[in-house]
Amino acid sequence: MEWIMETPASFKASVFQGISESDGWVDPGADTVCIVSSPNTELFTLILNSLGFNSRVDQQKRVQIIRVPTEDAMKIPIFSPRVNSIYYEQMRVMSHATRFPERKRLPDEFISRIRELSSQYETLAEICLNLATRYGVKVSGQTVKKYIR
Repeated sequence: MEWIMETPASFKASVFQGISESDGWVDPGADTVCIVSSPNTELFTLILNSLGFNSRVDQQKRVQIIRVPTEDAMKIPIFSPRVNSIYYEQMRVMSHATRFPERKRLPDEFISRIRELSSQYETLAEICLNLATRYGVKVSGQTVKKYIR
């Protein structure tokens, strides 16, 4: 499929949206969009690079997964606004949420919210997505984990 590299950016973006809609998801705890890329990791990485994005490739058991920060993913956008899937909405929420200042303790009030949400949701990703949706704030899964144990 090397021919795709010679196509316009809009075509490459559309192809990538189709791939993402079928084999992708949002990881709110890592603030990334993930796409199963095996066995086409090299091609998918080239497509993303040609669109001006850097991505990270993770090896998980038998598959490779490309990860793109949600803010970057929204610029393509990796999930199609026409389809308007739950993944598009999650990507939109995460890409627009803001972060607390780095290396500073979270406000006590927000830590209480994290603990409250931990009794309602099972996964760190669900808690992180809920924080971004309700309060417009990104908190990593690792940070959430620190306050619920």
